[in-house]
Amino acid sequence: MGYGLLDAHAAVLAANNMHIAGRKKLCDVEEYRVVNIPSTATVRWSYETDIIPELFFPVIHISDTTDTVVTIQRGSTCLPFGHSNPTQCYYNGIVNLRAAVTDNNETVVYTKQLTLPQDISPTLPPRAYLKKIGWHESRTFTINNCFNVPDDMLKWDITIQYNSSNIIHYGRSWYFDPPSPGIVNIKLYNLENCDSTLYSNYNVTVDWRIPDPLLSPLNPVTSESAEIFVYYNEYFRRCGRDCEGEELPSIDYTLELWDEGSRNIRSLKKSLNSTKDIVKLDVSELRNGIYLLTLRMNNQIVSSNKLIVSR
Repeated sequence: MGYGLLDAHAAVLAANNMHIAGRKKLCDVEEYRVVNIPSTATVRWSYETDIIPELFFPVIHISDTTDTVVTIQRGSTCLPFGHSNPTQCYYNGIVNLRAAVTDNNETVVYTKQLTLPQDISPTLPPRAYLKKIGWHESRTFTINNCFNVPDDMLKWDITIQYNSSNIIHYGRSWYFDPPSPGIVNIKLYNLENCDSTLYSNYNVTVDWRIPDPLLSPLNPVTSESAEIFVYYNEYFRRCGRDCEGEELPSIDYTLELWDEGSRNIRSLKKSLNSTKDIVKLDVSELRNGIYLLTLRMNNQIVSSNKLIVSR
């Protein structure tokens, strides 16, 4: 009698380490049991959920509500229990499975939260994979759905064609800094799916071709030296002055000056390691006239332009 007195028998039941054993994810049919239940005890199974069922189609079906071991089948919004393949209309959401254990007129309720998952494959926004990755670019790919799926349940299976490597990554985002050209294949899995074979598939093109530098002398030359711009037109076309000074892998080139008799009268070796290089070329000893500037890389002329000397 009285408030606050210990219910000794209920405490003993709780101390027996009783619990509901079984898989948390209910994909189709699973078995659940009350572990460490006394032989004199009885059990009654029930469940609670916020899922609104269709008429005559319950959310889950419990094989025997009074047995210590039960089989639970996931319900369907359109097909009755026992149908061979109700996967197209399964209920999705959370179910709280309850086992009320009674012994000597004392009852303790145990609860296990079950997930009725919806098979959803992770996806990337189109702008992330349709656009090529250019030379000296990096990109962060971020999944744009599956917001309730834990990061460790989002799996990336990445195959990089150009070096035959395979990367397994978990999380919502993946950072990629391409070292070489080729195709990158990305498969995205939601490990909470009941169907483990489902994935989203993407191919990303890494276009790592080094653009040829261009020559742009400031004509006419009216002083003792010519000012010549060597730059990557692709970068300036893409982002203008925002790219100016961007560091790039160093490229060796040779700047050559030819007279009207096709004689090489100047040769200057340089390295281009940014989007633009300004070269000063001594023309103090040259006569006024039109000359040919060429830019040579790997023993090939890749760009040329006129140089007009008029002092």
